Amino acid sequence: MLTALIVFMLAIALSFFSILPFVPAGDDSPGLGLLWLFVFFAETSLLVPLSLGTTAELIERKVQGRSFEWLRALKRFLIALPIAIAPLYYCDYVWPFIESRRPAYWIWKEVLFCGISYAFAYLALRVRKRVRPD
Repeated sequence: MLTALIVFMLAIALSFFSILPFVPAGDDSPGLGLLWLFVFFAETSLLVPLSLGTTAELIERKVQGRSFEWLRALKRFLIALPIAIAPLYYCDYVWPFIESRRPAYWIWKEVLFCGISYAFAYLALRVRKRVRPD
């Protein structure tokens, strides 16, 4: 949880610095806020799974007493990418609409996407104990 929070804060700072070269002096248009929001979503949806997958691999390495393997960390990252499905759906299709304008099926999609996100989070972040020979 701490890793995800730190990476979330890092993504906020990184997204500000990412759009800084595109901001003319004295410009405070709402388009810059939207640009920052889209850059923030893109960076967060990549950085959080990367950091969680790498952290899970580091913990599993420590538990199993083996060396760190970048290929396993990359595999965990790729499996963890769908974690962002539910939050992105909510931010793009549910949150911008007032309650009376939301489609009737949004809650079922949200439940489905949360289930998919949780399943992939479990698969990517589980840590297996070392098997002891008998």
